[in-house]
Amino acid sequence: MTRSQLAPRVAAAIVLAAGALVLTGWALDVQLFKRIVPDAVAMNPVTAVAFMLAGLSLWLLQVEEEGRSPARRLAQTCAGVVALGGLLKLCALLGGPDARVDQWLFPAKLAEAGNALPNRMAPNTALNFVLIGGALLLLDVQTRRRVYPAQLFALVAALTALFATIGYAYNASSFYRVGGFIPMALHTALCFMALAAGILGARPHRGIIAIFTSHGQGGIVARRLLPAVILVPFVLGWLRLAGEQAGLYGTAFGVSLMVTVTIFVFMALIGWTAGALERTDAERRQSQEELQALSRLLAEANYANQRILDYSLDVICTIDEAGRFIQVSPACEKVWGYTPAELAGRKYIDLVCPEDVEATNQAALAIVSGAATSNFENRYICKDGAPVPMIWSAVWSETEKIMFCVARDNSERKRAEEQLAAAAGRVTNILESITEAFIAVDKEWRFTYVNDEAERLLMRPRDELLGHSLWEEFPETVGTTFDNQYHRAVSGGLPVTFEEFYPPLNVWFEVHAYPSVEGLSVYFQDVTARKQAEETLHQAKEEAERANAAKSEFLSRMSHELRTPLNAILGFGQLLEMDELDAGQRDGVQQILKGGRHLLELVNEVLDIASIDAGRMTLSAEPVQLSRLAQEAIALVQPLADERRIRFENAIGGGFVLADQQRLKQVLLNLLSNAVKYNREGGLVRVASGTAAVPGRVRFEVTDSGPGIAPAGLEKLFAPFERLNAAEKGVEGTGIGLTISQRLVQVMSGEIGVYSVQGEGTTFWVELPGAQDPMQSLKHSEAIAPLVAETAASNGATHSILYIEDNLSNLNLIEHILGRRKAIRLLSAMQGRRGLEMAREHRPDLILLDLHLPDIQGDEVLQHLRAEAETQNIPVVMLSADATPRQIERLLEAGAKAYLTKPLNVKQFMAVLDETLKTGDYANVR
Repeated sequence: MTRSQLAPRVAAAIVLAAGALVLTGWALDVQLFKRIVPDAVAMNPVTAVAFMLAGLSLWLLQVEEEGRSPARRLAQTCAGVVALGGLLKLCALLGGPDARVDQWLFPAKLAEAGNALPNRMAPNTALNFVLIGGALLLLDVQTRRRVYPAQLFALVAALTALFATIGYAYNASSFYRVGGFIPMALHTALCFMALAAGILGARPHRGIIAIFTSHGQGGIVARRLLPAVILVPFVLGWLRLAGEQAGLYGTAFGVSLMVTVTIFVFMALIGWTAGALERTDAERRQSQEELQALSRLLAEANYANQRILDYSLDVICTIDEAGRFIQVSPACEKVWGYTPAELAGRKYIDLVCPEDVEATNQAALAIVSGAATSNFENRYICKDGAPVPMIWSAVWSETEKIMFCVARDNSERKRAEEQLAAAAGRVTNILESITEAFIAVDKEWRFTYVNDEAERLLMRPRDELLGHSLWEEFPETVGTTFDNQYHRAVSGGLPVTFEEFYPPLNVWFEVHAYPSVEGLSVYFQDVTARKQAEETLHQAKEEAERANAAKSEFLSRMSHELRTPLNAILGFGQLLEMDELDAGQRDGVQQILKGGRHLLELVNEVLDIASIDAGRMTLSAEPVQLSRLAQEAIALVQPLADERRIRFENAIGGGFVLADQQRLKQVLLNLLSNAVKYNREGGLVRVASGTAAVPGRVRFEVTDSGPGIAPAGLEKLFAPFERLNAAEKGVEGTGIGLTISQRLVQVMSGEIGVYSVQGEGTTFWVELPGAQDPMQSLKHSEAIAPLVAETAASNGATHSILYIEDNLSNLNLIEHILGRRKAIRLLSAMQGRRGLEMAREHRPDLILLDLHLPDIQGDEVLQHLRAEAETQNIPVVMLSADATPRQIERLLEAGAKAYLTKPLNVKQFMAVLDETLKTGDYANVR
């Protein structure tokens, strides 16, 4: 039973029960059943029967709305009896013949004494039965103007009954009685309202009642306001009347109170209804927007589908259950030569090659049975008669009885398969002809390919390996490098290369493994001979290194051992030279001293070579200005040149190189002294810049005007103890200077070379990494804040700083930096020992100390400063290019307050300077 059938059936049940109770009351003389309230009018027994017939009719009419079934005919008969009874009573009331309808049941009880009026059917009751019976008879009748008479009759009957009910509530007899006739009983009026409501609810979606049952805003408003319109005035009027009768207030107050409450109640009701309507309208708008969005999506989907059909390179089609094309995409013309119009309505089997018809029919039957297919292949005959291979995917829609299909021209794939097969054959030929062994395994580690070379190296026939597991056939590789590397390649998706010894075959393999979607491809070869050669070479290298170390150690020890007797020889020789000797004796002593000094120079240079080869020589790479270094070196060699009237020409520019200043000066002195010694009397030595062969390097050259060197001699110049017949010409030397120079330049990441023209002279060139002028960092740095100590020194006191540094460029840089500090006086020393003397004499506020000095090392200077009472409290800041962590840590532990690396960070330097001078201390700055 639906919700629309519930209201009429409830109404039918109410009147059936009411009629049955009234009849029972008349039969058993139970007053409560005959009338609701004592002394009220009782319902006539015929009226009760009419209600029962009307209720039965309404119930049966709900069972079947249309048709001519027995139940419907019985319902119409009951309705006709109800209407006829009412008409007969109205006819008698209007002066016509009286059939005494209302006296057919219990006439004796109806005529009993005590009744003011005989219990007859009231005129308004008879009219309502005519209306109710007519409404039941015309329940499904509709006029041309779509008017339902049954609903009009029911509404009139309901209003008549409502008047009677209101009359009883307000004690207004004119509302429920007509003239001097007996009034309509209260329960009679209630039963009429129930019947009227049931008839209106029997067809809820027709006529006037459809307004109240619709889901639109009108239906919502009607359902919300109608009960209030009926009940609110009814209840408020009754309460007002009851208050007046009880003497609580007068008529004017009662009316005012009733109107006020009615206004407030209806205002609240209207507000509630308006809010509900607004929410409903918002929901409706949202639903409309969602519907519009869905409509757009649907339109876009339809458009996209059409575009897919229009531009798809595959043939997309639908086929009905008779096997005829319904719709075919335009691609069919390109694939088969037929237009979509030519294929519409044509059976697809007509285009299938005869050899493929049976297989195609079987596939179609399977698809219709519910088994979707994909990659089904057959051949279609094109419009020009040529067959074309096709590959199909299809699915059957049981609801629409349509097969949806997608077909692709398979010609390219067929050709590609043939080409792939040919290519696979070529690959196989290549794999069989390569010198490397090759195997392939799948994702389950089963052999899928083994070439001839792999058979030979593994000493296993491929028939024993193909299809078998790698780890089962070679179990000794499990857990080894082979196992680990192969799994690493597969899991990481990256190729691996490794070398590993394979004990079962006593062979070293070099392996390259490449992962793929199919598994792993492995190339390998026997590298046992190479590994043995490498091992032999490694052993030879270790022997050579040990021999070189032994040589260096021997040279070092011998150099030191030779110094002891040389000390005695030179010492006693100098004592003899002081004595009074004749010419022969003096010449002999001078020869002794000359030979001793030469031997001492040779020992020192041999010791330098040993230090370089052993890696014991420490260098401090920092920016060195070539022009200034050349001036210093020329000044040292000038006395030697003056003896032979040799001139110097310094044409070096202002460039900087990254080098150890002392070692580079040693190289330059060696080159200049050789240029003087091997020059002609009154010759020229030119020092000039050159063009470097490598960008980022700086080149300088030393050229003499001597006799030059033969090409054969150029190859021997840098060999130890090679002097090219210099001894025969009376030129002194050890033959090691150029060797040391070459080693030093190489240690400083540079190169040295020579070229010569016989009869014109020789040029030695040196290339070193270029460096930036330290002054440039100062020029480009930001303005430096005034020294904090200046403000603290308002009493006129100044600070003194001692800088121990042998590099004039670095010294110049610090001078410019400290030039911005009015209250600082800079002292400088270019040797370590001189720096110690100045520290004791001047007691500076801060010492800046370089690590590599020409006489003693900076760490030794620091050790002396910390050990002496006069200097042990002076803060020392190390400035060095040697920036290894161990070196920094060592010097900080030795007592340095800070360690700043070159090239200098000016802002950091000034911060350290300010803080140290301000506090008198600074701890562990790096």
